[in-house]
Amino acid sequence: MRLFKEPLLYFLLAGFALFVLYYSINPEEDDQSIAVDENSILTFIQYRSKAFSPELAKKRWDAMSAMERQQLLRDYYEEELLFREADSLGLMEDDYIIKRRLVQKMDFILQSAQAEPEKPEEAALQEFMAANADDYVVQPFASFTHVFLPASENSKAIAEKTLSELNEQSVSFSDAGRYGERFLYHRNYVERTRDYVAAHFGEAFAEALFRWPEEELDGQRWIGPIASEHGQHLLLLKERKAAYQPELEEVLGRVEQDYLRYQQGVQKQAAVKALSEKYPAKGDAALIDILQGE
Repeated sequence: MRLFKEPLLYFLLAGFALFVLYYSINPEEDDQSIAVDENSILTFIQYRSKAFSPELAKKRWDAMSAMERQQLLRDYYEEELLFREADSLGLMEDDYIIKRRLVQKMDFILQSAQAEPEKPEEAALQEFMAANADDYVVQPFASFTHVFLPASENSKAIAEKTLSELNEQSVSFSDAGRYGERFLYHRNYVERTRDYVAAHFGEAFAEALFRWPEEELDGQRWIGPIASEHGQHLLLLKERKAAYQPELEEVLGRVEQDYLRYQQGVQKQAAVKALSEKYPAKGDAALIDILQGE
């Protein structure tokens, strides 16, 4: 037959034979299987804790009891099962939630690929702190105890009389509880910021407290009355400090953490920029100008 004289037929048969031989020697792995190994579990722990540190994940795994490990493995396996089945049903197509998860995974990969930032020198921290000075301002705060008199027609007159009594008897910080009524929040406030005080007493009270003339404050004499949203208050002010810019040593740990986080962000943006060269933006020129603007 002429068919058997065609060179193309022998070429196809030879190709098919090679194909069969290859897969008999190198069978395909079962794509349906779910890997249950240390690397998969540590990755799972990192996603769950939202702390992308293999070392920390390993410590958490090592610290788990047998029952906790079994539950974690079951959670991991069940999640993978449901994911595989959802994928086979095409549920990931045009799903924004899935898209966000994939973006998070890429973000995780980019973070994992970054070199660990070196411990910064003091000069670098000083420069970083100066560039972000507003983030480290210590807010004004005060320490005081107060005697509370609920709002009434004559509460201010009662407060003024009680003030005289407190000062005549030199009532101390610890003895203040014998006077006035129970307050909704606290009697003693130690190193509480202006915002904290305003949240409990109202803005007008906080304004009056932090503007009270310095010459009338000696830590021994009671001051007031100061009105709040609740009534009248008499205060023994032990400490009041205005907002100030701290020295680096005072907030060193916080500045160092912020600096390292900033450096990680710089590295990530460099990786994103490299990817943008692979996937250039196209479309509306005006929008792309905004996108690429500094």
